Amino acid sequence: MLFRSTIIEVAKNFPINYESAEEVMSFAPDMVLTSRHSSLATRTALDNVHIRTELFNEPQTVEDSIAQVREVAALVGHPEKGEQVAAAIQSAFDAVTLPAGAPRLSVLLYQRNGFSTGAGTLMDEVMTRAGFINAAGRYGLANWRVIPLERVVADPPDVLLAAELRPDVPVWADRVMRH
Repeated sequence: MLFRSTIIEVAKNFPINYESAEEVMSFAPDMVLTSRHSSLATRTALDNVHIRTELFNEPQTVEDSIAQVREVAALVGHPEKGEQVAAAIQSAFDAVTLPAGAPRLSVLLYQRNGFSTGAGTLMDEVMTRAGFINAAGRYGLANWRVIPLERVVADPPDVLLAAELRPDVPVWADRVMRH
């Protein structure tokens, strides 16, 4: 799977780490931003050596995501930059508003192992705001779950958003996508 990022050039300036406490501590950070998906052992170890950590939940809505942007900007001492990013996000959503009467296409975000996103997720809201109907709902999916390929083939969406596969880096989880 090939991942793309809007900040790839900036990210190249930072070393990769695999989230072990020792590795994170070797950077001597002033603060570490963590999530509920971060290793609890690492978070505990960082707390034990008095490295400041800030724990974030996974945003469930666009508003949650914008609030996190503002919170991180404030934590690093640049609330004005958080406001700039928040305004840019809102502007992007304003730019994708469908014209009145335009048809809404059904779309399914389909990932490795058939993993998809249903109602009640940030991606569901983004797709809805962009004028799509999240097809995961008709498969009975809420939150993040697996949709069997057979269900998708039997009742395909208008648009299938799938990860780009890399033939030079085969991964077992991509077998559904290749199939």
